[in-house]
Amino acid sequence: MDQKGLRPIAIFEALKGVLALLVGLGMHEMSNASIQQGAEYLVSHLHLNPASHYPSIFISSVGKLDSSNMEVKFSENNAGYVAVFDDVKST
Repeated sequence: MDQKGLRPIAIFEALKGVLALLVGLGMHEMSNASIQQGAEYLVSHLHLNPASHYPSIFISSVGKLDSSNMEVKFSENNAGYVAVFDDVKST
C-alpha cells in the first residue's frame, strides 16, 4: 500500500478526533449552564431557521442532554475511535 497518501488522511482523522474531544470537553463545561440555550444561540448565529428540519432536530437533541448522558456518549465515541485505530494499526 502506498504510504504517501496515507499521511494526509491520518492528519485529517487526528484533527477530527481533537475537534471531537474539544467539543466534548466544552459541552461538559457547559453542563451547569443551559446547553439548549447555547445550541439555540449557535443556530441563530449561523443564520439558520430554528423551525426548519435539521436545526430543530439539533436543538431538541441537545436539549435532552444532561451530564450523565454526555459522559456515556463521550465514552462511546472514544471506544469507537479506539476500535478503528486498533483495526487500522493491525492492518
